[in-house]
Formats: sequence, structure tokens, C-alpha cells
Amino acid sequence: MVRKSASQNSEVKPALPEHSIAYFEPVLTEYKKTSFESMKTAIFPSYFHGVSLCLLRLPYTSKPFVGKCQQNGVNPPGCPNPNCPVVCGTSGSMVHFYPKLLSITFEDTSRRLTSLLAPSSSKYKQVEKLVAKAAGSEDYSSLSPLLKDLREIVDQFEDQLEGECGGVDHDSCSWESDMKEFMLTFP
Repeated sequence: MVRKSASQNSEVKPALPEHSIAYFEPVLTEYKKTSFESMKTAIFPSYFHGVSLCLLRLPYTSKPFVGKCQQNGVNPPGCPNPNCPVVCGTSGSMVHFYPKLLSITFEDTSRRLTSLLAPSSSKYKQVEKLVAKAAGSEDYSSLSPLLKDLREIVDQFEDQLEGECGGVDHDSCSWESDMKEFMLTFP
């Protein structure tokens, strides 16, 4: 989505080359570096609890952690359930509550990228410096119109992301059947 926005807007802004996505590399690099931990925290334990523990093994034992449904080391009848109606964080629970999982992942992605694109963000300031350098000046007063245009593009990010993902239901960013199949490969 960032790449699409950058390329669409590069033809409107003559001072920016056609590969304007390169200016956003500081933001994209930081997102890639921090997204896994951010997403893991957003999903576990914020809503689902247990799966990050269920899928990991203690370093000093071969026994996996257990979800919250297990009692005295025994799964309740019907567990593991590939479509579990209990919010516990097992694969079946995540399949059952897939719309909530999708919402969590979208919100975390949007929140992280919006934060990185904030005017006060060090990564956004790096984007501005790259744009200024490409424009042949580091005098911000002469670049004011260009940087204002850049800010207008960035300020549209959240709406563009939601639009790219198919609106509030995020239908275009779901990959539901593939994701459910993948999730069920875990215990």
C-alpha cells in the first residue's frame, strides 16, 4: 500500500523521482524490524491467551506450555477443537474468532505505521531528509511546498490502508481460508 501510494503520487510531484518508495525505506525498515513483536503482543495476551505459550516449549523441558482450558495437564473433552468457541489462543480458537484476529492485526499494522509516519517520528524525519536531498536542497524553507505535499500524502495513509483492505471488514486483506489452514497446522 505504501509502495502504491508512493508510485501514484510520484507522477503528481515532479520533484520526486518515479521510485519514491525508496524515500520511505527508513519507515519500512523499522516496521519490518518491530512488527513481529508488536503483532505478537497485540494478539497475545491482549486478546488471545495461551497460544504463544502453547506453541513454544520451555527451554529446560520438552513439554509444551498449555492453554488455559487444560486442567491438571489434561485437555477438556473435544480439545483440541479446530473451531473452538472459547477465547483461549489455541489454533481452533483463532480460527473460530478469525474476524477478531483480522481486526487485531489490521489495527496493529495501522497503528505501527501511523506512528512511524508521524511528523515527530525520527523515521519520518529521515524520509523528509531523503526527499530534500533528492530535490537538491536541504534548506527546508525552500522545500516547504514539497514537504507539505509529502505530508498530505502521508496523512492519507490510514484511509488508503483501509480502502486497500476492503473497508472496515478488511475483506481484501483477509486470506481467510489460507490463514485458517495454516493456523490449524499448529497444536
